[in-house]
Amino acid sequence: MIRDPHYGIEAWVNHAQSWLTQTRPSVSFCVIKYEDLCNDTAGILRDIYTLLGFTIEDEVIHRAVESSSFSKMKENEAFCAEKNLTLPKDFTFVRKGGTSRGEGISPEDLSFINKRAGTMMKIFGYT
Repeated sequence: MIRDPHYGIEAWVNHAQSWLTQTRPSVSFCVIKYEDLCNDTAGILRDIYTLLGFTIEDEVIHRAVESSSFSKMKENEAFCAEKNLTLPKDFTFVRKGGTSRGEGISPEDLSFINKRAGTMMKIFGYT
């Protein structure tokens, strides 16, 4: 999958690069890394609201974070799977609920990723 031209690391590099090179200077955007979202969900959510010019109460943030917790998402997925006739029974979207930090990636794949995406990864703080 890492080497797949449509879904692998090259696709990520092209996608990330497009945000940096094709976005007009007048357009604001915020890069949110999944790892940061896992580590400080409430803080990231608050930052998004602030960027958009909104003030949000702590209780609303707290409820949103609780409602989107890993356990709640697994619970919702199980509930919705019973009702969805179009997805295979073994389909899962919510998997482990964490960051792996490259666990399980072979040294060859890691080298491939670093060669293809090293510069872009540094730009986005993956060093």
